[in-house]
Amino acid sequence: MSLLAQHGWGKGEKIQRALSSQDISGVILSPHDERLAEMTRYVGELAQLPRRPHIMVDPQVYVSLLQGAKEGKLPEYPYYHRNLFLRDFSARNIQLFVREAIDFQRNLEVTHILSPTIIQESFSDRTSQVSLSLAQESVDYWSGIQGEKRPLLISVVFSENALSSHDQVAEFLDTISLYETQGFYLVVDRNDTVYSQDFQPARLSEFLKIIYSLSRSKFEVICGYSDFLGLLYTAFGASGVATGWSQRLRRFNSSKFIPSAGGRQPRDRYSSAPLLNSIFVTELDACRDAKLLPDVLSNTPYDKVFNVNSYPSGISWLQGTAALHHWATLAALQKPFSGKPVPDRLQVVGRTITRAQTLYAQLARSGVTFDPQNGPNHLVNWAEALANAKSSLRI
Repeated sequence: MSLLAQHGWGKGEKIQRALSSQDISGVILSPHDERLAEMTRYVGELAQLPRRPHIMVDPQVYVSLLQGAKEGKLPEYPYYHRNLFLRDFSARNIQLFVREAIDFQRNLEVTHILSPTIIQESFSDRTSQVSLSLAQESVDYWSGIQGEKRPLLISVVFSENALSSHDQVAEFLDTISLYETQGFYLVVDRNDTVYSQDFQPARLSEFLKIIYSLSRSKFEVICGYSDFLGLLYTAFGASGVATGWSQRLRRFNSSKFIPSAGGRQPRDRYSSAPLLNSIFVTELDACRDAKLLPDVLSNTPYDKVFNVNSYPSGISWLQGTAALHHWATLAALQKPFSGKPVPDRLQVVGRTITRAQTLYAQLARSGVTFDPQNGPNHLVNWAEALANAKSSLRI
């Protein structure tokens, strides 16, 4: 399965073009960002493609618990209930919510069914209890449906803070590993709203161990909103990782559903495979001045417009092209994993991190500087998390 598109507002033709180029193999759709009629039409259109993609719909029931949330198009969907509180998740309502969300998906030409869930603030509080109840009810309901061949994926969305307790993570993993389901759709609600590839190493290590343990138990594991971190997730056994075209579709933060006062237009970004990072296009100018632009480029079919004869910031770099380039970059990074077991994948990703650190150091010596979120700090944390997880899992 490998790379999937994380769908959101403004899809245009990007997904179809990336499917055609085979840089992505499917899509996780967002009802929040698509009218019901258009969603139904679009799923049917995707299902008719000659090379049928993986098609999933995230029910996004978790939005209903966010007070004052921007619900987008969700109220149009027959399974969605507005303005819920934890007290509304009684045993009877949980049964209703599960059946409505699953039945809605059953009537679409999707390839996988995703269970409804809420965001867990920790693995030991009331939100976790409700999430586990929704998961178990989904398993029970799905097992009673005759003739269904599509796999059920249990949705698990949790706060990054939940990864702070190793013991709670282990207990949670023991619980969900017992579900009689085909797999899991995992999403981490990140603390920081600032877009970057960073992840606190102890927490990242715990997440990598979750992925490895579930995949080792023969579950299909799909990680949403993964971005460059998807390289690590795939190395540890994830069968699919998803990312989108905007920063909010590359890194999940529940504040995306809360009304804001707005902000300035995001600066144009470039996805650099050698740096394992998304940097500003203006930072490519400094790489050109240092005569290191070729070392930073990903060399996809889309970035051939950048060359040493002109400054990258002076070249038109449209959002649609940048999105296609991003998927092509991530797909190329994952390609060396094909057919390799996890230990070999981990060696590949370790060498890739080391090369990126070396290139960042070379750029620094040449006077190239980056904004903090675009610099090499994430690589130190990735390397530490990689080492910790490998040691703990004895890989």
